Amino acid sequence: MTIIRSGYAPKGQTNRRAYGYDTQHWQRTRKARLAIDNHQCTLQLNGCTHKATTVHLNPELNGNHRHATTSNTQSACLHCHSREHGMTSTNRRA
Repeated sequence: MTIIRSGYAPKGQTNRRAYGYDTQHWQRTRKARLAIDNHQCTLQLNGCTHKATTVHLNPELNGNHRHATTSNTQSACLHCHSREHGMTSTNRRA
């Protein structure tokens, strides 16, 4: 298994494609994770909006959505997900 480090994509591939973000597997996993948590944020960081609209991968996956399962993901609101990645909720570096 090739591990792709966050921020780098194989030559000729976009990050979305390289990390499996556009795969049916990820879309099914994402939808299932949100349903399991009833679209409620499970990160609950300071400033949480509570309504989950994104899904956060376990950092051990190095951003590879192809290896995502409902066990290694968490439902998150945009605010908490952005903070987990060191960004503001408007996707600018904090």
